Amino acid sequence: MDRLALLRRLAEVLGARRYLEIGVWEGRTFAGLADLIPDRVGVDPDPRARATVRQTSDEYFAALVEGPCEPFDLVFVDGLHERRQVVRDVRNALEVLAPHGVVVVHDCNPPDERSVRVPTSDDERRSFQTSLWCGDVWRGWLDLRVDLERPLLVYGPDLGCGLVLPPGTLEVQRLEAGENGDLSWSAFVSARERLLPIASAEDLEEVFRALRR
Repeated sequence: MDRLALLRRLAEVLGARRYLEIGVWEGRTFAGLADLIPDRVGVDPDPRARATVRQTSDEYFAALVEGPCEPFDLVFVDGLHERRQVVRDVRNALEVLAPHGVVVVHDCNPPDERSVRVPTSDDERRSFQTSLWCGDVWRGWLDLRVDLERPLLVYGPDLGCGLVLPPGTLEVQRLEAGENGDLSWSAFVSARERLLPIASAEDLEEVFRALRR
């Protein structure tokens, strides 16, 4: 499964009625859920993106706090691929998530060291966005594994889709404080299976069964 196939499966299992996507760009994933979830919100500040809301994710979530918001059943975070932003996006998404809902985070399983570069300027950031760029999403994901009292695991293919699951879906296995520190790339690679952790096909099926209950 690629990211779209995974999201479609989750939408079916959850019976999702509302969907939020952070970082839409050309809109393939967003459009690919139209037949399953008509009520969709796509947030992206880039004027070229096929978004329904042209704001940063921070601006969008700040506006939601000011008034009542019908919760989302499924949220896909694929916006700015930088550690602190990913953590903010996930934490903000959890505030507007239905109790049974799932947050999916893209780019958690980067393929090589070149793809995890972190830009130091807006020009460099724009140039990264035209190539394979996972940024340091993986570092943000490890931060979440230390802090969140929720089950978290990563579906490995397609640059890695991290699943933030409802409490009680699976046993919570948090990282120890400090394991999310300034790991070198080589240290991350050597412990990748445990740190993320990578879900097997059987693990995913267990997740789907638990979400149906």
